[in-house]
Amino acid sequence: MLTSIRKIEKRVLKNDNSKYKRYLLETIDFTAPIVGIIGARGVGKSTLLIQYANLLKKIYEPYKSLYFSYDYAVNIDVKLFDLAGELSKVGTEYLIIDKIHKFKTIEEELQSIHEVYPQLKIIFSASSVVNTENFSDNIAIYHMKGLSYREFLELKLDIELPSFSLNEILNDSVYIVNKLEDKFTPLEYFNEYLSTGYYPFYFNPNYAIEN
Repeated sequence: MLTSIRKIEKRVLKNDNSKYKRYLLETIDFTAPIVGIIGARGVGKSTLLIQYANLLKKIYEPYKSLYFSYDYAVNIDVKLFDLAGELSKVGTEYLIIDKIHKFKTIEEELQSIHEVYPQLKIIFSASSVVNTENFSDNIAIYHMKGLSYREFLELKLDIELPSFSLNEILNDSVYIVNKLEDKFTPLEYFNEYLSTGYYPFYFNPNYAIEN
């Protein structure tokens, strides 16, 4: 089982060509026992998981982590608990599960894995239709949205823009305007953003699109 899953993982991670990192990647606390990323189709959950998986491969030995997706027909019948058991035998520490909403008993399976294999950290993505109220306290849930206008401009203009809190905007608006006015014209691309810029694949057709 692991051999075929590893082959798919290697192919998926190798084909990742998305260089832009979404805001959520830097804010997630990956030290939590189980991390869930919830969001609508197309907002970039798969890409984020693939980027994190590639990052783990650079930090640790390849066997220490596994990217696994239920988007592939050969994986659809794989039981998460059985997979976790196989991974624990070879010393894997990170299990990244993409599109977990295609697996029926999500909450029970994750809780069982955490109880029996507590050394195995789990990071998963799921559709926004999943009811997160049923998840245990061991699961840290993050909600992923589409591109903000700032992110859209970063991709559109190939620039880096700082983010500001609401309090900063209200109290230091003149300073912020002076800092950013040389980088772009604020409303020049706003209509384009409203019509087509919410989803990352607008800029890259190969961006991982979730089902």
